[in-house]
Amino acid sequence: MDRPCQACLHDPNGSAGHGDLYVQRIDGYRMSLRCRQCGSFWSRTLERQGYFAWAPLTALVALAPAMGIPVPPLSVHMAHAPGAR
Repeated sequence: MDRPCQACLHDPNGSAGHGDLYVQRIDGYRMSLRCRQCGSFWSRTLERQGYFAWAPLTALVALAPAMGIPVPPLSVHMAHAPGAR
């Protein structure tokens, strides 16, 4: 990653963050995501008030086993399904 895309520069927000984020790892209370556009890593946790908190991560932290179970990428077949991004 050379520099964050415009969406990552403004930090993700809401439950989805922004459209180019995809899940890398997941556990009971957080997700590790990566941006398709710029390669930035993010974590998303659910706060007590029902809001999502976003935090930037390094690749080392984002891909660490402590971040949860790896989520397999969409298959080529599923990537072309209606509604898939």
